[in-house]
Amino acid sequence: GAWQRAELQRLGGFDERLVRNQDDELALRIVRGGGQVWQSAAIRSWYTPRASFAALFRQFFQYGYWKVPVIRKHRLPASPRHLAPVLFVLVLAALALAALFWPAARAGLVALLTVYALAALGNAAPLASPWRVPRQWLGIAWAFVCMHLGYGLGFARALFELAVLR
Repeated sequence: GAWQRAELQRLGGFDERLVRNQDDELALRIVRGGGQVWQSAAIRSWYTPRASFAALFRQFFQYGYWKVPVIRKHRLPASPRHLAPVLFVLVLAALALAALFWPAARAGLVALLTVYALAALGNAAPLASPWRVPRQWLGIAWAFVCMHLGYGLGFARALFELAVLR
């Protein structure tokens, strides 16, 4: 991002107590303060992705973990979509636990995982290169899984630490 120095100082700058999500938290303060955050197609940038799916998972675990302090600071999430991954993880965990004792929960778990897998594959397909569809298609779908589960588990871990460990 780019900010005018005076505006950045007026907003209090980046919250350096946050290990991750500093830019996201600043954008939230800008919007809630009446400002705008926008993107321009004229801006050119390069991004180097994580070297492995495990590294991608760890990255999103940290994003999810540090989202909880941002929500605590501002008393509510910037968007309901920030809660979707942790709700997904909690529903998966609840169904997996219930499936040990209740066959209907087992069927629900299989159904949810099937729908999620189909959604991940369906959303990955248009992003894959036409000449390498199968490999890229599965890789992109697996990246979705790493991001969603990493973020959700990180968020859940932060909630657990907040509630139990204080």
